[in-house]
Amino acid sequence: MNPEQPSLFNDLRVVTVLPTSDGAFKQALTYFTTSNIAVGDVVSIPARTKTIVGIVTSVEQATERREELRQEAFALKKIKRRLGASPVTATYIMAANNCANYFATTTGQLLSVLIPKFVFDTKTLIDKTRAENAKPAMRTSLKPDQRVIQAPEDERMSVYKSLIRESFARKKSIFFCTPNIETAEELRPRLARGVEEYLYVFHSEIPKKQLVKAWVEAEEKVHPIVVIGTGMYLSLPRNDFDTIVLEREGENWKQIQRPYVDIKLFAEELTRLSGAMLVYGDSVLSLETMRRYQEHVVQELSPVRQRILSPESESLVDMRKYDATRKRGGRETFPVISGELHAIIGRLKTDSERLILLANRKGLSPTSICGDCGTTLSCENCHVALVLHKDEGRGTMYVCHMCQSTSEAKRRCNYCGSWKLYEFGTGIERVEEIVRSHYPEHTVFVLSGDTATTRKRALDIRAEFMKTPGSILLGTEMLCTYLHEPVENTAVVSVDNIFSIPDFKNNERLFHLLATLKRLGTKQFLIQTRHAKEPVFTHALRGTILDFYREELALRKGLQYPPFSLLIKITREGTRATVGKDMLLLEELLGNWGVVTMEAFTPLVRGRYRMNGIIRLMPKNWPNETLLSLLRSLPPSYMVNVGPENLL
Repeated sequence: MNPEQPSLFNDLRVVTVLPTSDGAFKQALTYFTTSNIAVGDVVSIPARTKTIVGIVTSVEQATERREELRQEAFALKKIKRRLGASPVTATYIMAANNCANYFATTTGQLLSVLIPKFVFDTKTLIDKTRAENAKPAMRTSLKPDQRVIQAPEDERMSVYKSLIRESFARKKSIFFCTPNIETAEELRPRLARGVEEYLYVFHSEIPKKQLVKAWVEAEEKVHPIVVIGTGMYLSLPRNDFDTIVLEREGENWKQIQRPYVDIKLFAEELTRLSGAMLVYGDSVLSLETMRRYQEHVVQELSPVRQRILSPESESLVDMRKYDATRKRGGRETFPVISGELHAIIGRLKTDSERLILLANRKGLSPTSICGDCGTTLSCENCHVALVLHKDEGRGTMYVCHMCQSTSEAKRRCNYCGSWKLYEFGTGIERVEEIVRSHYPEHTVFVLSGDTATTRKRALDIRAEFMKTPGSILLGTEMLCTYLHEPVENTAVVSVDNIFSIPDFKNNERLFHLLATLKRLGTKQFLIQTRHAKEPVFTHALRGTILDFYREELALRKGLQYPPFSLLIKITREGTRATVGKDMLLLEELLGNWGVVTMEAFTPLVRGRYRMNGIIRLMPKNWPNETLLSLLRSLPPSYMVNVGPENLL
């Protein structure tokens, strides 16, 4: 493009495009065009040696940038072609742009995970005028309308149905956003009655053809609609959503891969810009949300329940009373199942009752220690403890849960070569082995990542258990995702491994886990632990949600952990020498921001060494333009995570 040719120059437009393809560039790219292109349009653009897809974020007449273009050291390239109209609303792009600063990423990278990929397939774009998408929705108030509902599921569903009726009466649509697929599918039948023809469900397990069909219908529907979907489907281009509900708000909404977006925070920004009401709903809300409720930042949608409903009986068993009861092979061993739990299992058949057992570790034994030198048996690639598993062909074997490598169970200590290896800890396979040997007449189902590798398999296991009286369902933490119907008895075999992990959210996660199991049990709830004096167990048994919040918030405030601070984690992995050198450079670059570097909790993963750099800020001081610029200047080998779920 030559700015010295006036007649041609007057017809040109300078267009800023955000790449949305995988491996998107860190910054927006600038092109020129003579075509009629609007903000939000999807275009194909040349980038180095390939053609990628992007979204237009600004369009200017070239005459307005004549002097600037004359001084450019490179020639602008031409947009190849317009693929379709804006796939999202302008408000959505604005929210992504604002959140990109918060998460120290680019708008393009954020949109690449906040818009379903099929939307960028030319065949699925509706090439029509979407004038309503080009204009941001107008806010109706300066203060965000944020509400909470903390109540049992049946009560929440009743409130949600009222919200649907009220939205339809205002000729507005409503979106129920869920943290996972199972929650979305659980909501479908509970909210569909009476609104079947206006209800749409979106998540990644629905076939693409069905998704596209539903997407087109939902966009074109004149009548208000109800949408249930995971986070990226908030991008459905309708400007009439005046209510967004975050169902199961207390669960994790943070993505585990770059750009590490928190869907909950994005929904907050989206509703702030659009003026829609945002509802946080769960049986036990997150610590941060309840803090904001107590400070009157968010309001009640319905009276907040302060206690968890209790079954007929509940008990805490201190497993330390079973210490040193017998010996095997010259060393002490401890019972896995208490007398109290044996009593519950023993009457299942007689009373035609069911029992859910939680064992929070995989395998037979999560740790093996050398009896001569005391060294923990670990993976040579990852330096994490090897877990002893059952194996049909070899009897038992060791597995690394990081790199999935396996080794024979009959092996020597890595350090001293001794054969004297002892297993410690209780995994789900050990519990299964004991239950089956003691109660061969009971039907035992196992729900874990090893037995349910797909959602369909997990649902099949759940269905078989629910229709089998006198049966036992043994599972890991994934139980809580798939179980919603109450059963007579629930019990925790062991969750003590949580206390060995240095994570500031441990107590909150454990309380949510225990609260879920307690709500599922109608007759008996039992906890086995060797940490009986931990307050989290007392609060869970008593069902005192408010007391737990107060105590945990006081603890975090004293230690200046979130929500009283904002943490930024910068991770670097590679060879030990390279990582060490790069983290020294990081300390030099961010020294004024108090960065602290350290080995990761698991310093070696698949043969790659890992270190973390941690920055602690006051929440009101972020985003900071100076720090944001420094973080964005880091090479891609540094992984920046704003507001991480842990510091491990």
